[in-house]
Amino acid sequence: MDSVVPSFLTSGGVTFPLSATPLWVGLGKGPDELVALGAALDHLVTGDGREVSLEQISRAGFRVQELSAVPIEPTREIASLIDGPISWRRLSGQWPDLGDAFMVSAGFARRELVVPRAVVLDLVSRLRALRAEILAGTRQGRIDDMPVPPPPPLSPELEEYEELCRTSAAEAEAFREELRIQRG
Repeated sequence: MDSVVPSFLTSGGVTFPLSATPLWVGLGKGPDELVALGAALDHLVTGDGREVSLEQISRAGFRVQELSAVPIEPTREIASLIDGPISWRRLSGQWPDLGDAFMVSAGFARRELVVPRAVVLDLVSRLRALRAEILAGTRQGRIDDMPVPPPPPLSPELEEYEELCRTSAAEAEAFREELRIQRG
């Protein structure tokens, strides 16, 4: 056995960092945009959703507690998607096709992510296959040493959006601190 898990997978123009153990494989440490997707993939690859067929995932996605990956309804207003499409554009450099995508969110994740349906299904399929190889002993539960390529550079409008997010977060933190001081 000399095969190890690759350090990343590429799908939909996005490089997804991986992590692995002798019993688990999933997304590795990456940008905030990948937190909810990583949790969703954990559920579908090693969690309670590991037996759910790709066909069923494609059709209905899933919802459990504060975690979901659900198809975007055609009647859903784009304003209700919050930063999901922006997060995908930040990762891939392209806007997602909202007619064939999932909204992935988690109550503990700072950002939501709109992901093309084909990318979700591809990642689930490939991660399940890697996990099966690890469990069968044909692949080691560790990552190779290939460096993960960096994400594409931000467009000027996304740089402006990121700056607004940083400013808003700093202002919110300053306001919370001011309230804490006032309340003693």
